[in-house]
Amino acid sequence: MPELTNTDAPEVAAGSRRRAHRVGPRSRPHMLLRLDKRTRESRLVERVREELRAHVGTPSAVQAALIDRCATLTLLCALSEKRAIEAGGLTERSSREHIALCNSLTRALRQLGLQAPPPPRGPSLADLMARDIQKAAG
Repeated sequence: MPELTNTDAPEVAAGSRRRAHRVGPRSRPHMLLRLDKRTRESRLVERVREELRAHVGTPSAVQAALIDRCATLTLLCALSEKRAIEAGGLTERSSREHIALCNSLTRALRQLGLQAPPPPRGPSLADLMARDIQKAAG
């Protein structure tokens, strides 16, 4: 599970007084869509999206939706773990929520596919024959 590290701390642009919006494991979905690109949470979501897109190759519309869902669930799992560490453990409720988030992430990743796409194929036999004919003729 990717972790939020101190090197990913939120930054405030020079001359900017606006603070980054803080999100937590119980943030509403519309708040997760408005992540400030300066925060470590946003960088985690983008990193997970990039890794899953690289794993899938060129994603279809369904795969793109699953990738977004996986990135969001990864963020929520990381925030839940961070909260548990800061609080010194999980309450019964937060434990059930954390397990539900992790299980949802596992199911979404399983739907996305565990195996990488096949490597790109080389030229077909027809392409090779056409190339040989062009070489012989020219």
